Amino acid sequence: YIPDGEPKVFGNRLYLYGSYDINEECYCSKYYHTVSAPVDNLADWSDHGVCFTSDDVPWSNAFLYAPDVLFLNGRYYLFFCMSDGSEGVAQSDDPEGPFKNARRITLNGKPIDGIDPSVLEYDGKIYYTWGQFHLNMGELDDDLCTLKPETVHRDVISNSPGCEGFHEGSSLR
Repeated sequence: YIPDGEPKVFGNRLYLYGSYDINEECYCSKYYHTVSAPVDNLADWSDHGVCFTSDDVPWSNAFLYAPDVLFLNGRYYLFFCMSDGSEGVAQSDDPEGPFKNARRITLNGKPIDGIDPSVLEYDGKIYYTWGQFHLNMGELDDDLCTLKPETVHRDVISNSPGCEGFHEGSSLR
């Protein structure tokens, strides 16, 4: 089961990145799979196997929640979050993975806390959203793991009284 799916078209294939449920009783796991299909035949899916595991995260071994992927300057970047609230980015030369060299996402030198990141390159800038009950947004620095403090906006959407509705799973398009 692959919930929290983020579809991305790279070349002539549609790739789906998401958390990976082990079975019907346990949501999420300690690894992600990459699946893809030709854009002209979405009935022909391939499972490329494990593309990332929390065993490769130096600061945590928690379950992996919803990810997103960005293609930039010839590399693929997997933005991931974990059940302990930490978020990070890993990289690969291939959209199927494996994604390696995990680094934490930070703001003012401190790790951010939240879930379900989303990332979008637009007009030369990399925008990043994250959060649960409170959607936060900011621009990433060129290292793709540091948020520029002057660009961060908290509670862009929230689940507070009068603004009910946001829970998790932002998806920038």
